[in-house]
Amino acid sequence: MDKYWRTRPSMIARMHTIAKLPRELKGIVSLRPEDHLLLISGDKVGFHNESTVKLSSRKMKKDYTAALFFSENDFQITSNIEHKFPGEHETKHAEIHYIVSVDRTSSYLLREGLISNYSGMNIIDVVSLSEVINGEMAPRKDEIFGRLDSEMVRDTASISKMQKSVADFLRITLAKFGMSLNGEVTIRWSETSSEALESFKSARLAEIEANEELMKLEEE
Repeated sequence: MDKYWRTRPSMIARMHTIAKLPRELKGIVSLRPEDHLLLISGDKVGFHNESTVKLSSRKMKKDYTAALFFSENDFQITSNIEHKFPGEHETKHAEIHYIVSVDRTSSYLLREGLISNYSGMNIIDVVSLSEVINGEMAPRKDEIFGRLDSEMVRDTASISKMQKSVADFLRITLAKFGMSLNGEVTIRWSETSSEALESFKSARLAEIEANEELMKLEEE
């Protein structure tokens, strides 16, 4: 298992039924200090408190129905959002960067709040979690960003206000999944086509002025 996690550094958690274990989990599995295993039997869950486990043993098959592995490492997540501000015709795109980790004491919510509610989520990595967060955030965009004017995305105070609003949303959402938000949230808004055009015009004007200055120096 240690080797398995090292080759998949973006993996946060994975759950498998004891009756249908993948080949790499059928032998003796070794856990790293930051890895944990929740053994599931119906609605009951309990931690495996040893550094090794053999899930394919007769006792495991008799006592448990599923195994949920998770890591307590920090994971960098990037979520993407598109939002049209009031009075604007063009949609703005933003990258939201933040760090998450699993709370050991509420890790059972990985199963109840996340894996059970999203099809194909038996393996949770930074990509699948980002997609879930994007979906959770989409219907709340107006609440998070709507009261701000589009020009404010370039204003430091307004960006700070947005980042706090997103952080509050993420803390509540991640808590439902047995996770925590660690550190600050960073939002990076992309240029709209009009902003890109203005940037091009400014760059072109600077280039023309530089060429004119060079021609003057050559004439002198």
